[in-house]
Amino acid sequence: MRAGQEPVDDLLAARLRALGHPARLALLRACMEEERAAGELVEIASLSPAAVSEHLKVLRKTRLLVLEVRHRYRLYRADPQVVYEVVGALEALTDAGGATYRDAPPGAPR
Repeated sequence: MRAGQEPVDDLLAARLRALGHPARLALLRACMEEERAAGELVEIASLSPAAVSEHLKVLRKTRLLVLEVRHRYRLYRADPQVVYEVVGALEALTDAGGATYRDAPPGAPR
């Protein structure tokens, strides 16, 4: 590991943990499409408002989602730059070993 890499790795690990729940993936996917109100996200996730609130909190804490309060609405949107940083970090893992997505063993998820 390169010196000074730990904080970056800690942040990446936190973001990957945030993406490790199906409900959070669904919420993030919905917010990548367009800005969403909290109530709309409750319907999308088919979970209680309290459960959705906790999932949104995790996504906000890792900056995958951004909250904007407009009048009486709480609106959520994904931060595409942060999402692409995660994707880039994962791609860099394969680049470091010289492997590419196409080099995955037969039967590996693609």
